[in-house]
Amino acid sequence: MNDEKGTRGQEHVVEIDAPIADVWRAITEAEEVTRWYVVDAEIDDHVGGTYRVSWGEGMDGVSDITALEKERHFQVAHRPMPGAPEIATGPIVEEYFLEEQDGRTVLRLVTSGIPETEDWDWFYEGTQRGWTIFMLSLRHYLERHAGTPREQFVEMVTLPDSVEAAWETVMGPEGLRLADALDGAVAGAELSGETAFGEDVAGEILLVDAPYRLLSTTRGMNDGLLGVTIERMGPTNILYLSVATFGLESDAVAGIRERWGAWLAALFPQAGEPNEAFEAMMTDPGATADAT
Repeated sequence: MNDEKGTRGQEHVVEIDAPIADVWRAITEAEEVTRWYVVDAEIDDHVGGTYRVSWGEGMDGVSDITALEKERHFQVAHRPMPGAPEIATGPIVEEYFLEEQDGRTVLRLVTSGIPETEDWDWFYEGTQRGWTIFMLSLRHYLERHAGTPREQFVEMVTLPDSVEAAWETVMGPEGLRLADALDGAVAGAELSGETAFGEDVAGEILLVDAPYRLLSTTRGMNDGLLGVTIERMGPTNILYLSVATFGLESDAVAGIRERWGAWLAALFPQAGEPNEAFEAMMTDPGATADAT
């Protein structure tokens, strides 16, 4: 999706077996947004209000709500991060369109205003892949766990290895041990396996795109979600690992966090913090092009 302004956009569509009112709340209410999208959120749900989301310390996004028609249309315009260069063509805009079809809700997300230049390729490619996962996560939450808070082990770390090397490490013998199971696998296929640290990860593959993305259900964790995303960011790569659970007892959640945290720290002992890479990319998008 390109236009005459020298910008490009994306469109993501998901059909959800849930009432349109539930989908609307999931994208416009802060508590609901944290159940499928981000770690933390603050939303003033009126035109002129502020839409704040966070993936962790130093990785925040702030937008202005520029359109809101209940259960039909929601639009936000991203503010640049402090110190970030302005985009001459205007802000990057995200628009959600909702429509009811045969008792289900069709949600369409349209992103526009991404500069059509090489130094913004990292942003375009990352959001293209990322939003596919987020939309599937939204569908899973509303169809399987609507109204249930999400407890999540989530880590983002920077890795010096290539995307391919990082994927092999995560999926290999000391990692999730899913390399063979994912060979030739497609969405909808059954996934079975046990990680190097004894965690049952049997479930259904919702998305697989080696060496970048995996999203699958985890039946042994009360039908939660396992997400692995690896993206290049400048001279490093970002690993985003998420184990999302719904409705588990607090001690079970604590055990998951302890086991997965210890495993990831041992697997990547030289991993760095992602906030510096994130901030560097937002303030100097050209660093990605220079590094590749």
